[in-house]
Amino acid sequence: MTLVHSRMPNRSLRSSAQLCPQVYYTLANPQTRLRKSIDDYKALIPTAEFASRYKPTGNITMTEDVAFPGVATCLTATSKFLALVNSNGFPS
Repeated sequence: MTLVHSRMPNRSLRSSAQLCPQVYYTLANPQTRLRKSIDDYKALIPTAEFASRYKPTGNITMTEDVAFPGVATCLTATSKFLALVNSNGFPS
C-alpha cells in the first residue's frame, strides 16, 4: 500500500489516516481475502491503533472487473463479509 499526496509526506498520512481498503472477493466466502488484507495492513500500523483505524470495505458488483457469478453468491458473500468485519471488531 502506498499513500501519496503532493502536500503531505507518507509518514504523516500513515500515522494518522483511517484505512478503508477495498477487499475484493468473488467467492461466497470472503474470509481468505479479508485475512490477507488484515495481515498486510497490520504490518503498516501500530498494533494499538489497528482495530480503530482499519475499516475494510467489501466489493459488491455484478458486472464490473470483479463480478460475482450470480446474485445469490453476491448476497451470501456480502453477509459473510459483514459478519467477519463485525466479529473482528472493525468499525466499518
